[in-house]
Amino acid sequence: MRLLRKLFLEDLELKVLSVFLAIVLWLWVNLGNTVPFLISKEVALLNERPDYAYRVEPKRLKIKLGVPQGMNVNNVAEEIKAYVDVKGLGPGEYVLQVKIDTKFGLLLRVDEIEPSYVKVFVKEKPRQGL
Repeated sequence: MRLLRKLFLEDLELKVLSVFLAIVLWLWVNLGNTVPFLISKEVALLNERPDYAYRVEPKRLKIKLGVPQGMNVNNVAEEIKAYVDVKGLGPGEYVLQVKIDTKFGLLLRVDEIEPSYVKVFVKEKPRQGL
C-alpha cells in the first residue's frame, strides 16, 4: 500500500505536468495539419411553429472547413448541421445568421460560410374550416 501511495503521490506536480504536455503534444501532432474541405448543406429551421409557413432564401449554403489530415471526410459532411433559429418570429421577412452545429467540436475549424446570413419569410398558414 505504501509503495502505491509513494508511486502515485510523490512528485505529483511533475506527473500532472508531464501528462498535460503529452496531451498537448498529441493534439498538436494529430490536429495540427488541416486540409480544406468544401461542403454544401441545406439550411434547417429550428423552433418552427405549426401555424406558420416558412421559406428560406437561399436554401443551400457552401461551408469551407479545415479538417485534420487523415480524418474521414464522409463522416464530417454527414454530421454537420446548418440552421437558423426562428423562435419567436411572427409574420414578416427576416435576415438571420446561419449557425453550424457538429459533434466533432474542436476537431473542425469553420473557415467560411457563404452566405452567412439568409432571408427567412414567415407567413400564417390559412386556417382550415370545419
